[in-house]
Amino acid sequence: MLTRANRGFPVYWAGKGRGIVPALLFLAFLLSCRSAPSPAEDAPGEGPDAVEELSDASLLPSWIIDSSPVNGRPVFVVFTGNLYSDDDEMEAALMAAAGEAVRYLGAYVNAKELSQEGNTTLGYASDIRIDYPEERAADYKDMLELDRVARYKSATIARFLFTGKSSSLQIFSGGKPPSWIVSPPAVEGYVFAVGAAKSHSTWEKSFEASDEKAIAQLAYALFGKVGNQKNLLDRESSSTGSTYSLETVYMRGEGILRELLIAGRWVDEGETLFYSLAAAPLQ
Repeated sequence: MLTRANRGFPVYWAGKGRGIVPALLFLAFLLSCRSAPSPAEDAPGEGPDAVEELSDASLLPSWIIDSSPVNGRPVFVVFTGNLYSDDDEMEAALMAAAGEAVRYLGAYVNAKELSQEGNTTLGYASDIRIDYPEERAADYKDMLELDRVARYKSATIARFLFTGKSSSLQIFSGGKPPSWIVSPPAVEGYVFAVGAAKSHSTWEKSFEASDEKAIAQLAYALFGKVGNQKNLLDRESSSTGSTYSLETVYMRGEGILRELLIAGRWVDEGETLFYSLAAAPLQ
């Protein structure tokens, strides 16, 4: 098992006397072998065993910005913290991807949002509920193929391909930041929504928050009911009468989302705002 503590070059020891020279020659041979990089080092991000070592958010790979299906297979990009070993991280990532597979097949969403705006006041409240049988996640582990891995100082990110179902969705989001932040894609038969959240304690929790907001916006778009009430109140004044305006907007979206995908994610360079792009077929 490769742990965080022992990543890096192997260490070789040689005894005194004549054993030193052969050991040095052997070490030189090893170093000369490293002069020809492995395929993963020569082409970062290419091939299922490739690992991208990244230092900050500005280097976010394209497969995270655009995580739409690959060759007809749904894609799940998941985040874990830096755990004790690579094996622990990959197992946590696999279980997270299996949970997304369950959610992809069907999730009950109940989202509510209330906002009030007046002459001098502004209020906002929201409640998002996303339910799916998470206990079934282990049933889908064998339907997932690890395709990409990126490691940051504070997070490990992995992309899995889901073999249990096909998807025809395709988007292209070039640029940093991606265009979908201000203009979601237009794909026939699909609805897209963007969610944004402030930074939380980890990337995993930050993107979980932006995912939820994007899913809530999908529910509003597909099942939304909007109520709008505007009240004009007379407020007594010793000199002149004045009018106080209060507008209340209530939105609710409730229904089952199927083939629900997080089709893209983005974080700004300051890591203060996290964005998610959610997609689902027209119900």
